[in-house]
Amino acid sequence: MGADVPVDVRMRLYAALASSTVPVIFASLNSAFVAVIAFFRSGNRIFLLFALIDILGLSLRVAAPRLKIMKTFASDVVILTGLLWALMVGLNTMMIGIGDDTAMIVLSVASALGCCAGIISRNYVTPRMGLAQVIVIDLGFKISFGISHPEFLPVILLQGVIFCGIVDWMMRQQLATSVQAISSELESRRQALLDPLTGVLNRRGLHERAQHMMAKQQLLALFYLDLDGFKQVNDRLGHGAGDDLLRQVAKRLEATEPGAAICRLGGDEFLILAPSHHAQEAVRTASRMIRAMSMPYNTDVGPANVGASIGISFVNMEEGLDRAMKEADAALYRAKDAGRGRAVLHEPESGCSRASA
Repeated sequence: MGADVPVDVRMRLYAALASSTVPVIFASLNSAFVAVIAFFRSGNRIFLLFALIDILGLSLRVAAPRLKIMKTFASDVVILTGLLWALMVGLNTMMIGIGDDTAMIVLSVASALGCCAGIISRNYVTPRMGLAQVIVIDLGFKISFGISHPEFLPVILLQGVIFCGIVDWMMRQQLATSVQAISSELESRRQALLDPLTGVLNRRGLHERAQHMMAKQQLLALFYLDLDGFKQVNDRLGHGAGDDLLRQVAKRLEATEPGAAICRLGGDEFLILAPSHHAQEAVRTASRMIRAMSMPYNTDVGPANVGASIGISFVNMEEGLDRAMKEADAALYRAKDAGRGRAVLHEPESGCSRASA
């Protein structure tokens, strides 16, 4: 579909192509049925072979996304079986066209045209494959017609070139429209999960990211971070400088904990969800964040300094993120009461124990 299509959009389009099996089933059954009718009317067993290959290709196409052993090659199977089906339609149309059964010729040509229409409306996701299918099917009719009426060869060749050019243009137009629509949807979804000021996750985004992280069975620590002295920066330098500082805080958190999910709750409060194997590691991580937050900041209107206090809790998969947020919030209040600029770890058995940053 072209290297300029973003990877996430590409995956969505491929998934749609691989999962929509109903049109594929009807298309293969239709072409196999036409081949079987041609066998009964002509007695030529090659039509049975066409029908058998068609059904075997369909079975492989349907099974590929569902069988674990074939999932790695599912997209290749989809493309190869799609080309094989088009070849069977083209050969079927050609063999019927060479004969003198007018009713079968009309039936096969009508079936081939229907197949081409289905390809244009569905396989625009892979326009080069779709165009190859249309060319193969169209050649089946043109070869048989050219053999019977060679005087029309220049006309049908010109018509074929024009037809394929229009088909290619139509599919690429559909692809461009779909890419734009999916890109807009994905961007809208991303924006709905992000804090507009800092670009890190918002509360909704954190909950969604937490589900993915917990699904990996990681032991996760939640850090509730609040900036110390942020109000004074806003009062002294203005809200513009405060916003600039918050953006810098978010970037420092991303640089300090690149594997973490970072969320701005609002104001100067941040939540950081990160893998942590034990309490001592969580405390060291919090101390590292406090040191990073305490380095001087340069804003558009002058230098600024803030500190950070952190409450720490561990995420229980059964109770989820909300309980951990309450525990980390309680630990944060203890950190501030103890003098700020430090981290406190919540311990369910004995309340909260303090760890100085």
